[in-house]
This record gives sequence, structure tokens and C-alpha cells, in this order.
Amino acid sequence: VIEPGLAEQMMKQLNEGVERMESRNEPPVLLVASSIRQWIAQLIRPGQPALHVLAYEELPGNKRIKVVATIGQDS
Repeated sequence: VIEPGLAEQMMKQLNEGVERMESRNEPPVLLVASSIRQWIAQLIRPGQPALHVLAYEELPGNKRIKVVATIGQDS
């Protein structure tokens, strides 16, 4: 169970991040802990079907990532 206000804030931040990535023609990816990956993917899929949700362990070692936002920080 997640607090409604927290879920709303998280979705707002996700939407902003996805828009930013799409405007740069970069694929939006959300990295999360493996223990919550499936739950987070199910939560955001209806509102952001193009957003890929991966666990840190799923990243190939030869891929570089660039952090463009941290979800959950106070904005």
C-alpha cells in the first residue's frame, strides 16, 4: 500500500522525466531495486506504457547510463 499523495507525486515526477527523455529522442528507463521492480512496473504501466522499468541487476555491464532525474526527491 502506498500513500495516495506519494503515488501522485511519484507519477508527476515520472511523467516529467519521460517527457524530458522523449523530447531528446532518448528511451525513458526507470531503474529500481529488484525487490520492487514488478510492483512499480504494474503501478506505472497504465499511465506510461512506453517507460521501461529495469532492476539495477538487469543492466548489462557494458552499457553506460545517464541519470536525468531522481524520483522521490523533493522538487
